[in-house]
Amino acid sequence: EGMDPMGEDFPLKAVIDDLSDPSKLKVGPEFLPEALYGPYWVVFAGPTQDNYEYGIVSGGPPMVTGEDGCIAGDGTNVNGEGLWLFSKDPEPEEGTVQMLKDKATELGFDLSVLQPVVHEGCTYPDDQ
Repeated sequence: EGMDPMGEDFPLKAVIDDLSDPSKLKVGPEFLPEALYGPYWVVFAGPTQDNYEYGIVSGGPPMVTGEDGCIAGDGTNVNGEGLWLFSKDPEPEEGTVQMLKDKATELGFDLSVLQPVVHEGCTYPDDQ
């Protein structure tokens, strides 16, 4: 689910246009036409193909040169921009975070765009 500026949840929808490359999706609120969805590329996941505990997602192809690598998007700050490090654990160990940062750097991404997300104190119902 996503969250709008007023703090309301809304369902997100993912679409895979090319089943031969399922790591490249388009994602957006289901009330919008798919043509307005943004790119969501899973560029790394692990630790194994059948057990994803963490991953790196790029908001489409990195097309902007940053300070220390490339930045996803075209610089318009609209759709198709961003870099995310994901973990199933809302408070991952620092070693996991550092490994993801190292992998993103190895893939050529500029990490200066990353913003910390604090999950401390958040609750996540088991049924979601």
